[in-house]
Amino acid sequence: MIFAGLRTKPANVTLPLPNVTVKLDFDILFALPEDATSESVYIKITPEGNTATCTDNAGVRALKLASAVETAGEYLITMARLSTATTTIPAVQTAVPDNDLVHGCVYTVGIEYRDRAPNDPVLVNRVGIHYDILTETPSITAPESNAILVAGFDVVYVLPEQASPLTVTLTFTRVGGLADAGSPHVVVLTDVLPGTYTRTMTDFSTAVSAHSYIDALTSDGGAASALTDGATYVKLVFVIHVGGTRCVTSSTANNMKIHSRITLAVECIRTCIFVFLFDVEIQ
Repeated sequence: MIFAGLRTKPANVTLPLPNVTVKLDFDILFALPEDATSESVYIKITPEGNTATCTDNAGVRALKLASAVETAGEYLITMARLSTATTTIPAVQTAVPDNDLVHGCVYTVGIEYRDRAPNDPVLVNRVGIHYDILTETPSITAPESNAILVAGFDVVYVLPEQASPLTVTLTFTRVGGLADAGSPHVVVLTDVLPGTYTRTMTDFSTAVSAHSYIDALTSDGGAASALTDGATYVKLVFVIHVGGTRCVTSSTANNMKIHSRITLAVECIRTCIFVFLFDVEIQ
């Protein structure tokens, strides 16, 4: 005879950690200290409340796990969209309801099971799990269309969420006018925290030493060179790096043309595309 005890022993939930941000395919790592009653092991995901930017009224999601996850031991489950969980997550038998989690919402993630006695089930939770599967679209506020900007023109943009160090890049690619052997010109910015930034673009060949907010600058993969007088440039699309996944978003667009002047000038023409290439890894 095996004495099962008076209560179910709590599962040991290692991942996710409490109060962290997770992406779509986040991991749940847990260990059952004893065998479970058949069909009693669940992942339970509970919304922690709606906010001004997030609404999830679908309630608690209960994901029943397969019999292979009913013996004492450690298990790693990589999550996916709940609407496809029963076909894309091998350990999941059912998901009720199967409403997908909502980007930007905060959830409690727990493991529930009951022992073989069976005693009452025990739920172990990890709170404050911020579900972040989309990149918030950055915005550009300067330069404006049809503006004439002299040397030392400002680029003003808003970084809406935190980036990993040295992953925010600004790329200038020649699309017309005189040839530019240095195109594309890639400016690596040191900006990390959310906020509005004003970054002055001067002679690219000396920009790194001139500005603390520029970590590196390359032209066609080599040494930095100045933009070419008489050439037309386009800033590329926002490309955000999120945990290894590149997510392309768009922003306001204008072309930039370099003019012959005593100092460098840029004309922003309304009819063409002018966007940033941001390579941002969200922490």
